[in-house]
Amino acid sequence: MEKVLKAHIAKRKVKKAIKNDEWDIDLREYSQMDDEAAIVLAESEKVLDLRDLEVLTDKAAECLAIHNKSISLAKVYDLSNTAAKFLADKRSFIHFEMPTITEDFAKIFANGTAKLKMTHLKSLNGSDEHLAFAKYLKDTRMIIHCFALSDINDRILKEIPEFNKK
Repeated sequence: MEKVLKAHIAKRKVKKAIKNDEWDIDLREYSQMDDEAAIVLAESEKVLDLRDLEVLTDKAAECLAIHNKSISLAKVYDLSNTAAKFLADKRSFIHFEMPTITEDFAKIFANGTAKLKMTHLKSLNGSDEHLAFAKYLKDTRMIIHCFALSDINDRILKEIPEFNKK
């Protein structure tokens, strides 16, 4: 059953996390979120655990991009280019479990500032976009979070020897 995180619930969860001096806001049970809830969460000063969220609207991504703490968006496998552009400019960590990424995703995030933990990414092809993304992972020191990366094109391996150690 799909659970939607609404603004009033987000407010309650933020308030509880602050009151209990919790490190993060546990929002794991929600698979969807309305844009008003994203506005509430963006203003919080806590790490956001949205690992079960499956859908992220462009407006929600825009709001969450200004949030200055880490966010887990593990189950968000498909982002619009607009949402990706907002999140790419985030100034903290984002956790994704996408097994593959498109060239558009790779290009957008390669030019961004967010630090991505891509824990289930399995492959990087030899495209210019994937090469740029691989360089971005190296430059942001996020290669260590690519636990599942097993299919790496030779072009990337040649240009970025750090991937040979995976």
